Amino acid sequence: EKGDKDAVRLAKRSEYLLHKMHNVYESSQNILTSSDVAIAGSPDHFNHAASSCVKPDTTTYNSVMKCWSKCGSIKKVKALFNRMAELQHDGDRNIGPNAMSYCIVMDTIVKNMVERSLS
Repeated sequence: EKGDKDAVRLAKRSEYLLHKMHNVYESSQNILTSSDVAIAGSPDHFNHAASSCVKPDTTTYNSVMKCWSKCGSIKKVKALFNRMAELQHDGDRNIGPNAMSYCIVMDTIVKNMVERSLS
């Protein structure tokens, strides 16, 4: 990945959080365990927290794509874009490329082309 160390670190953290959001959302759909109840204090409290989990959506993916775009990583941007398209194709109504997604991909490609032509 190109870009300064701070930008790369932010992009990696953003992508990590995206994956964690998916994991939390998926696990919130599962049955409670006794340790979950002990941590949450009560089953009702845990169920409320689980049902209010934020599922990653197009905006979440676009945010992570922007971070990788700032680092100049076409590979990471394309991978996230393709993952969004795959999730949409599999029936996820909250995730799918939109105009902003396409702009981020194009912006990343153009920046990369300009950098290559200048070097």
